[in-house]
Amino acid sequence: GLLTPLGCIALLTPNVESTLARALGARWPHYTPPEHLWYFSPKSLRRLLARVGFEPKLMTSLGHHWSLDELTQKLAPRARRTAGALGLGRLLATSVYLNVGDLFVVATKI
Repeated sequence: GLLTPLGCIALLTPNVESTLARALGARWPHYTPPEHLWYFSPKSLRRLLARVGFEPKLMTSLGHHWSLDELTQKLAPRARRTAGALGLGRLLATSVYLNVGDLFVVATKI
């Protein structure tokens, strides 16, 4: 009701069917309630948008900048502790861009 007839929405959400989500299972970094309560695949997100009167005009995947500290915390906690013990904290602060398959969508009212 807040959008004009030509209005659009843009959203970014984790993709529960991404390669990373499937590979990591329960260790997938987006399993973080209460931050994320519902998870979508491209198909389920299209269905939801249609149900509430929107049509996707663009659906693509995006990544994020992650610090090595965040990545090792989830993927390799022992390596993280070892790096910290070796005084490599500065290295852990390094940021890398990874396309983890998150969904970026621009949709318009139908």
